[in-house]
Amino acid sequence: ELQPPFVPGWDLAGEVTAVGSEAHGFAPGDRVVGMIPFGRIGGRVGAYAQAAAVDPGWLAPLATDIDDPTAATLPLNALTAQQALDLIAAPPGATLLITGPSGAVGGFATQLAVRTGHRVLAQASDDDEDWVASLGAAEVLPRSIDLAGVGPVDAVLDAVPLGPEVSTAALR
Repeated sequence: ELQPPFVPGWDLAGEVTAVGSEAHGFAPGDRVVGMIPFGRIGGRVGAYAQAAAVDPGWLAPLATDIDDPTAATLPLNALTAQQALDLIAAPPGATLLITGPSGAVGGFATQLAVRTGHRVLAQASDDDEDWVASLGAAEVLPRSIDLAGVGPVDAVLDAVPLGPEVSTAALR
């Protein structure tokens, strides 16, 4: 059971400054990205801090060509997008409608779906169309479109969420 006080924050990115005697796999100076299992550990360790003592198992190596603020968006958002795509389990070549592709989860889902061979229709907000198209969507649909007239599509990932009555109208 979670009991206060809590140290908030799940996602982190930065540089290892010290390694405990029982920790393996990282050394001071290594760049890392990670996600603290906040709920599982009772909220006692969080990422909203200058420094955090974390289990090395919560970390992954981070390339040097990505800045820390950008990298800190990866863990929860990208994992959520991947888990949603895994649950959908659409085969490569399937047409997938994604709502909210300019948001964090929707943006990662769009890129991951395209990368795994899906044809992505992405419903974007006004002025986000060019950016969403740059993520690889086969077609960018306006926010104002009636989804019942789109498709049919094989699957829907509703990252807005619009709700099932609206978002699933385009399903086969």
